[in-house]
Amino acid sequence: MLQPKFTKIHAYLTHYAQTQGDVEAWVDDERSITYSQAAKWVASLAGAMLAHDVKPGQRVAVYGKPSPEFMALFLAITSIGCVYVGLNPKYSQHELGVVLDDCEPSLLFNLLDTDVEHAMKIHRLMRTRPSLRQVAGSYLDVFEHDEIEQKKLHAIQTAVEPKHIALLVYTSGSTGTPKGAQLTHKGITFIGSVANQPAHFGVNGQGRTLCNLPINHVGCVIDTCTNSLTAGATIVFQPDFDPDAMLSAIETYRLTSIGGVPAMFMVMTRSARFFTTDYSSLQKVIVAGNSPSTALVHGLQQVMQCTVMNGYGLTEGMGFSTFTDADDSAEDIAGTVGRFDPNIEWRLEDGEIQLRGDWLFAGYFRRADATAEAFTEDGWFRTGDVASLTEEGRIRLVGRLKEMFKSGGYNVYPLEVEKALESTDQVAMAVVVPVPDEKYAEVGYAFLVADPTIDTELLKTTLRERLANYKIPKYFEVVQELPVLPVGKVNRLALKEQAKNRVAATGSSAA
Repeated sequence: MLQPKFTKIHAYLTHYAQTQGDVEAWVDDERSITYSQAAKWVASLAGAMLAHDVKPGQRVAVYGKPSPEFMALFLAITSIGCVYVGLNPKYSQHELGVVLDDCEPSLLFNLLDTDVEHAMKIHRLMRTRPSLRQVAGSYLDVFEHDEIEQKKLHAIQTAVEPKHIALLVYTSGSTGTPKGAQLTHKGITFIGSVANQPAHFGVNGQGRTLCNLPINHVGCVIDTCTNSLTAGATIVFQPDFDPDAMLSAIETYRLTSIGGVPAMFMVMTRSARFFTTDYSSLQKVIVAGNSPSTALVHGLQQVMQCTVMNGYGLTEGMGFSTFTDADDSAEDIAGTVGRFDPNIEWRLEDGEIQLRGDWLFAGYFRRADATAEAFTEDGWFRTGDVASLTEEGRIRLVGRLKEMFKSGGYNVYPLEVEKALESTDQVAMAVVVPVPDEKYAEVGYAFLVADPTIDTELLKTTLRERLANYKIPKYFEVVQELPVLPVGKVNRLALKEQAKNRVAATGSSAA
């Protein structure tokens, strides 16, 4: 059955409530909510917000974890022309304050108010922001009692336009002060129709996918939740990533697709349950966000016996725009991000991936300067990602312009070095950062998730067969795990500072 194509997010919920109202929309360990029930719940929340003087165009923040409540609020907020702002509980009070001060929400929903630690964190934030109103998650049912007339609600929802902002997503802050990317209804629904094509992620009405990613990230809100909604699929929610819980969910809920960053799947493969779980329902596994190693991809393919995919996307582009093919080898899945969908306009300009189209983000919130810098004079968005094209037309990521460093006057892209390290049998995961050097200005410092007995001199010899000498790290440090940001990606800033301190203190490798 062909999926409908709407340009407003809420239209999909309305459509499926009418055409498959008894189908499960949202599930967690306690509840099963049908599309019909979800539509009524969302309408109730939307009406209550309007009754509490929330106006279209205003920002509304949600502090919490993946759950049916989060999804209902996201749809209610965007259905009345307001802008959803997700707040990650893993962020510090200072980080949350930066976001709140920038977006100035008219209302904040705290879905973790029954947890003392989270309740106090929000209380301290509210105390210094007297104009901000809070709705406690445990009182959502009371909040819903205040509604407006259905006719008025319908009129406001009808007035929402595809070009209106639906979502404000703040960058992780791994490279500096976060910026709020403004994502539109049109862009979000467009990417949903692209990603759900059978040749790509292929989510459909029989699909059951897992959401356990942070609610402030496109991986959760768009790549998992909105894309599933556009297909009329079922979303299974878990509040956090837990490898055993994730493996259990695959069996219990007969999941058809799961996704996450490589670090999540690396942890999963270390669980005893990884080799005993029933994967017969699973059709696709999406490993993206960072480049996975060939060994990881091969391991997932061998054990799960399903399609493993990789892809390229970014916040400003609403999520995925490239996809590997179902029959790609582990080497191609790990070494490339596949091909751009034909509906995506792209180019490589001096090696940089650039995108163009009215589906892209509508600029950075209150940052006209940053928005102007992000686009070329002829309207192309500068992604900051450097890539090359293989003979088969696949995109091979080389690195980030912001992560590139110069060693002896030569450009070094950490991602290229990391992939070379991970291609060896001894290294499960690698991160390379620059450190100061008297002779070469900067050299590489490699953090390796590997056997502590690894011979780094032998590793260097192996690398010389793959890389120019100036790209080979001078320092190596073996670690059990890597620090990650609240969104699950590796915290390169923390590693860069750690490496700098190590070299300053010892002047030699920690390995």
